[in-house]
Amino acid sequence: MQASPIVTIQTVSEKLAVSFPTASTALENLAKIGVVRETTGRQRGRIYAYSDYLALLDRGADPLPA
Repeated sequence: MQASPIVTIQTVSEKLAVSFPTASTALENLAKIGVVRETTGRQRGRIYAYSDYLALLDRGADPLPA
């Protein structure tokens, strides 16, 4: 998830060479324990984000005061 902090089930399936249902279950389990967050609220074409990692990358990215 660090290499791709925003993923779809299809992407995970392809990158890990596992079936779509296996990738779906894995992401759902990661969402249940709070590792990733489903961002779309849809049944199809769901997108998952590794929110804590993205927050770390965003830290300190605020513009400098003028």
